[in-house]
Amino acid sequence: MRTTDMTPTWGEIGLLTWRLIVSQEIRALQAYRSEIARAFAMAEALNRLSAQLSEAQREERDRIIGAEMRKQGVSA
Repeated sequence: MRTTDMTPTWGEIGLLTWRLIVSQEIRALQAYRSEIARAFAMAEALNRLSAQLSEAQREERDRIIGAEMRKQGVSA
């Protein structure tokens, strides 16, 4: 039996978060707080680690960030 991974990417979570903010879904955002906090914590970790990445890793980082930004309707 095959399974499909339906886990959203962080770009998709970002888009969902934006939509909750715009629609003022305060209760949903309150329940979602730990995911929002995790996203910002991971962004800081990537910022701090980026100087240690090889050129190939930086290129892959930039490709992934661009793709995830586009999922949110924003250009990188």
